[in-house]
Amino acid sequence: MDIQFFYHPISELMMSFDAFADKPSHKKIDKGVAWAKEVSSLVDGEFIMAIHRKDIKLKLTALTAFLSISPEIEKMSIQEVLDWLKDVPEEKLLVVAYEACGKEEKIEYIKQIIPLLEEWNRLYYSTVNPNIDTALKESAILGQKKIGTEDPYMLIETFTNGIDIREATEIQKVVLIPQYHYAPVVLFNQFRDFTYYLYPVDVNINANAGPSAKLLRKTRALADENRLLILQFIAEEERTFTDIKKHIKLAKSTVHHHLITLRASGLLTLVRTNEQTKYRLRQDGIAKLEEQLTSFLYK
Repeated sequence: MDIQFFYHPISELMMSFDAFADKPSHKKIDKGVAWAKEVSSLVDGEFIMAIHRKDIKLKLTALTAFLSISPEIEKMSIQEVLDWLKDVPEEKLLVVAYEACGKEEKIEYIKQIIPLLEEWNRLYYSTVNPNIDTALKESAILGQKKIGTEDPYMLIETFTNGIDIREATEIQKVVLIPQYHYAPVVLFNQFRDFTYYLYPVDVNINANAGPSAKLLRKTRALADENRLLILQFIAEEERTFTDIKKHIKLAKSTVHHHLITLRASGLLTLVRTNEQTKYRLRQDGIAKLEEQLTSFLYK
């Protein structure tokens, strides 16, 4: 298993852009609807219409994959990377696009997104708290240092907050990319034997005595009868989505929402195999609930 961590501010620029452009995600991410409304006041209607095109996410996926395997950008600024991308042959980007999204998607003119990213950087990303970039960079450095000293599969499970790929033997290379704007969601894309994971990092921008984001996610996840019943069902053995849906007798979208919430709280492990995805109770996540609660109560 070839594993590496990658971080450059350009990746978080694109993640924040994606989080804003993906309207359905606003209710799933910590930044939430209020953040999206606040940012909307910074941009005009023409810009918003441009970023809501269907192919935007596909182009971002292709660019993220391409940049994560481009070591030459390491010491470039965001604008330098965007300028560099303008000179990369479109054909080279399309190769990655086909790998990322399938040839049937027919992603053309990926470079059309570059002016939008430049505008997004000017209007929004250049104004974000620098602590975000620092925290993401530190997370990538910490993870890179652990490579070779810890089991690679455990390393992936820890940083992705519960994704187990031991049984997914077709995955030969994993790139782990820290992100803040989509937290607590883990995003990933697979390209034959290569997969990248955009894993969430909590950044304490405004220090206060309130409960941590991790503790809040767990307590909110557990404050629902159906989610408790799902945990009870999964505690017996690993279950597929279909198993859970049949057992809980709820709509597919509702079950999906519950599983996302439980996954984000660190209470479930998502087990990826070559054929299917299963869910397993994450014992470590259960154990840390008491630790996190005690830390908050007695700090």
